[in-house]
Amino acid sequence: METDGAPRLVPGLAGDLCHVGKVRETYDIGDGKLLVVASDRISTHNLVHKNTVPLKGAVLTALTVFWLEDVLKEVLERTGMRSHIVAYGTEVYDHLPPPRESYAFDLHHRAIVVQKCTMIPVEFVVRGRLAGSLYAERRENPYGFEIPSGMRLMEPFAYPVLTPTEKSDTDDPLLTIEVKADYPSESDASCVVFDLIQRYLNKRGIEIVDTKLEWGFGGVLADEVATPDSSRFCDLDAVQIGKPPVWLDKQSVRDWAEAQWGEKEKAPLELPKSILSKLSNTYCSVFERIVGISLTEFQRNRLNV
Repeated sequence: METDGAPRLVPGLAGDLCHVGKVRETYDIGDGKLLVVASDRISTHNLVHKNTVPLKGAVLTALTVFWLEDVLKEVLERTGMRSHIVAYGTEVYDHLPPPRESYAFDLHHRAIVVQKCTMIPVEFVVRGRLAGSLYAERRENPYGFEIPSGMRLMEPFAYPVLTPTEKSDTDDPLLTIEVKADYPSESDASCVVFDLIQRYLNKRGIEIVDTKLEWGFGGVLADEVATPDSSRFCDLDAVQIGKPPVWLDKQSVRDWAEAQWGEKEKAPLELPKSILSKLSNTYCSVFERIVGISLTEFQRNRLNV
C-alpha cells in the first residue's frame, strides 16, 4: 500500500511513515529501529473493509507481546533465533521524540518498537489440521507434497506441515521443498514454534488449526504471532472431523464477505455493527483465554509500567 495520502495513526511522526499495511503502519524512528502500530482496521481477501473493529489493534499488539516475550523467547534463543521486539508498553516512548503528551494516550497499547530487518519474501504458513484452502485443493496440492488419501476436513496431520506462500498481494503458493531448501532454519523453526503454541493452547481448550509466521533474514521472528488475524482458532473439545468448526477468529468475517459478494467482483464492504461488536468480543475473549487475564489487566500490569 502506498504511503502517500495514507492515514497516519501517529501524526507527529508523519514524515517518518515508511509503510502502510492492511492493518499496521510502520514508522522509521532512526538508529535501526521501527515503530509498528496496529490499527483497528479489518481486512479479508487482501482487501481492507470500510469500518473498524473496536480494540482489535490493542489485542493484536498485546497478544504478540505475550507470545514473543512470555512463551517463545527462551525457545528462540536456544535455537539461535530471536524476535524483533526492542521495546513495548510505555517503554516505546523512550524511543520517540518528546514530549510523550504529543502522542495518543493509548499509543503504547497498540505499538511496539522493533529492530529493522530485511524480511524473507515468504509467508511461512504452518498447519496442524486439514482445513481451508488446503482442504479445497487437497487433490491438486499446490505445495508439492502428498496429503494422505481419504484425509477429511479438520483431521489432524501427524506433525505440523509447512504450506508457504509468496509475501505479496496474491499470496501465491510456493513449493514446500524449495522453501525448505532455501530457508531451512526458518522452515524448521516455524514448525517448532507452531508445535509449542499448539500444545500451549490445547491446555487452555483452544485448537490452532493454522497460522502464518514471518521471518527476517538472520533468524528474526517478526510481525504478529498467533493472533486471531494471523491464525485460525476453535474450541478443542468442539472439533468434529468432517465438519467445519465455529471459528474464534476473523474467519466469520471472511465467510460473511464471501456471501455478500457472491459472483460479484470483490470490493471493500461496510460491516454491520453487530458483526463488528461480535468480532471485538471474540478477539477479547480469545485473548483472555490464552493469557489468563483480561486485556485491560494485561495492559495495566505489562504495558502501563
